[in-house]
Amino acid sequence: ALPLTLLAEILGGGATSRLYRALVIEAKIADAAGAFYAGLSLDATRFSVYAQPTAGHSVEAVEAAALAEIRKLLAEGVNQGELDLAKTQFQTAAVYARDSAQGTGRMVALALSMGLTLDDIRQFPERIAAVAAAEILEAARAVLVPERAVTGILLPRKAG
Repeated sequence: ALPLTLLAEILGGGATSRLYRALVIEAKIADAAGAFYAGLSLDATRFSVYAQPTAGHSVEAVEAAALAEIRKLLAEGVNQGELDLAKTQFQTAAVYARDSAQGTGRMVALALSMGLTLDDIRQFPERIAAVAAAEILEAARAVLVPERAVTGILLPRKAG
């Protein structure tokens, strides 16, 4: 789960992610783009990639650009700079979550409800730090298989 969590951050976790940079900033064909992985699920979960086309650009063009970024990642892997940034973001979030009673309570409740222990919570920053780029690439190749992808298109509701 940790390599996939970092993969989601690198591929689509925010304004510095690959998908956001490629589709929103550089190509300007999407208003939003990102990725999501729910590593703390009881059952099998899914890795999701999303994008919202800008006016005048087709869903197909955005999907093709997203798939191109995924294929590039699968071919080249992740670089050390983006891996370090993703690790730092998670480690920082884990520290800040402990700054309030509410954050600590939420984190403990979620972890315990998923079968984790208090030691798992304490060791999270070190476990994230130990994930290697090769592990992320291996995880990416296991889940990002374009031939098994499912594309959903959300359309606005018709009036009337």
